Amino acid sequence: GVSRAELEAALTDDLLVTPRLDDLVRDEVATCRDGVYRLTGRGLPYLRLIRFWRRLMGLPERGG
Repeated sequence: GVSRAELEAALTDDLLVTPRLDDLVRDEVATCRDGVYRLTGRGLPYLRLIRFWRRLMGLPERGG
C-alpha cells in the first residue's frame, strides 16, 4: 500500500488532468483559447448525458 501523501504526490494534474484536456481538444470535443476550455457542439451531448446521469443518481450537478 501507499500513504495518502504518496498517492497525492503521484496523482498530479500533469498525469491525470492535462492529458485528458489534450484528448478533448484533439478529438474536437472542446477548444482551448487563451487558456480557457469550452465544449464544442460535439461535446455538448456528452455534457447532457453526464448531467442526466448525475440527476438520475441523485448527485449534485457539479463535482466528482
